[in-house]
Amino acid sequence: NQETTELSSVISDNKINISTSNSLLAKLSEFLETSNEDIVDKETKY
Repeated sequence: NQETTELSSVISDNKINISTSNSLLAKLSEFLETSNEDIVDKETKY
């Protein structure tokens, strides 16, 4: 059935997008944490 096939391809695309977004979010939060640590380090030095 054509519609079912299209639907499943849309669903799998969404799963890929979600996992990509999740890994980007993980990288971003990691980056923000390290940036915050750097800022704290600079503030405590002065």
